[in-house]
Amino acid sequence: MSMVTQCPHCSTAFNVTPEQLFARDGRVRCGHCREVFDGLVQLTSMEALEAGVPPPLAETADAGAQAAARAAAASSLPPHGFAPLNWPMVPEVPVVPVPPRPASPALRTVPETAGAKHVESGARPAPAVAHTSTAAEATVAPVSRPRRAQWLWGVAATLAAVALCAQLLYGLRSEIAAYMPRLKPALLQLCAWAHCNVPPLQRPSALAIQASDLLILDKAKPHRVQLIVTLQNQSALDVAYPALDLVLNDRFEHAVARRVFLPADYLRGDDARKTVIAASVTTTLRVDLDLSELSAGGFQLLLIAAPQT
Repeated sequence: MSMVTQCPHCSTAFNVTPEQLFARDGRVRCGHCREVFDGLVQLTSMEALEAGVPPPLAETADAGAQAAARAAAASSLPPHGFAPLNWPMVPEVPVVPVPPRPASPALRTVPETAGAKHVESGARPAPAVAHTSTAAEATVAPVSRPRRAQWLWGVAATLAAVALCAQLLYGLRSEIAAYMPRLKPALLQLCAWAHCNVPPLQRPSALAIQASDLLILDKAKPHRVQLIVTLQNQSALDVAYPALDLVLNDRFEHAVARRVFLPADYLRGDDARKTVIAASVTTTLRVDLDLSELSAGGFQLLLIAAPQT
């Protein structure tokens, strides 16, 4: 059994059932204006609505009449009780077209701002709603980055990656040639194009001094001596000849002279064309010295990386 009640706030009529009315002691919510009212007090009929007659209990303060109306409505409830316990606090009820629902205000489109379109009702903006017959759909235009800017960023990133790879290739060209000998011809071609070279790998720490001494070659010329150094390459890679850092000391272990000998200073003859000491190879180096006006009683020798040319 359905009844008709009328919202006192917006005069919209609804079909209701006794179960809905007694779910919260007659309190219902208008599906149009969302206001809460007493549906029992506002009970009416379709004929009264068409004739413009207000609900019979809406204008009276007679508590007895309102109680009688509640009792009459309660008599039509099913015998098991008033309403299911899981009903909402204020149940929603469907709207019937008596009287016709007021027309929606005119909708107008606000000028596009920051790439987006808004729909405004009167002077107040309203959000876009789902597809319905009574609401306008607002379309939001996506803000996309210009393709020219994306293209420029892609080109810049590619050039930066190429420059980084070229810098690493140039800085590690000796290591690459030593660890991957098959790539050395390609590196030589690239360096010929870039006007550079591929120097041998400098790694003095891989060389061990097996023996070193200062020998007088001619007793008649004691100031003419020769430095003899025996080196062993203890690594599995070909290593460049080192520079010899020689320090001469007096008998009190005070330094009196120092000189750094490059490979070009001690490699002679056929050895002058050599650039590396092969892996696991032992070699002997000889350096002629003139100790005139120096009273050297000892020396210290260090192996350092030779400058690259």
